[in-house]
Amino acid sequence: MAASGLWLLILLAGNPLAAARTDYGEILVFKLSGVLVLLLLAAYNKLRLTPRLLDGQAGAAKSLRASIALEAKAVAVIFFFTSAATTVTSPSPLTPMVMN
Repeated sequence: MAASGLWLLILLAGNPLAAARTDYGEILVFKLSGVLVLLLLAAYNKLRLTPRLLDGQAGAAKSLRASIALEAKAVAVIFFFTSAATTVTSPSPLTPMVMN
């Protein structure tokens, strides 16, 4: 998802740094940041918390529940920025996409 968002930005603007200064680009940066947080939480759950749960360590279930709740909040943030990108602004002011 992150790669496709960056690719779209490059196709639309040619230069992702210039595009990131537009309203659409700023929203996309926030959305991609949310995706990064989500991926980091998922990796933490899989590599740290799940093994603790399987080992029967005290508090592991509570930690995993809290981390999954954070993941759900990250998804909500991603949805928010996705809806903002499609309703509040659009990539239309950017340079038109040229396909060869």
